[in-house]
Amino acid sequence: SRDSSPGVASPDHADLLSLGQHCSMAGCGQLDFLPFRCDGCSRTFCLDHRTAHGCPRAGDRDVTVLVCPICAKGVRLE
Repeated sequence: SRDSSPGVASPDHADLLSLGQHCSMAGCGQLDFLPFRCDGCSRTFCLDHRTAHGCPRAGDRDVTVLVCPICAKGVRLE
């Protein structure tokens, strides 16, 4: 039995598990609390698989940005 003070909610582990998302990579399924969503396939991945999941559309939305040395603003190259 847990000791709990009146008026203080005890943590519910099921609620904590619902915060993260599982990696979509076959054989991984890691619960990640800071998951990455692939712009190409819209699936969710852990840090290890965010760029190593074999997405055929990977890089479709990559852009190059240069930072101006005078004003320090980013300039997008088309």
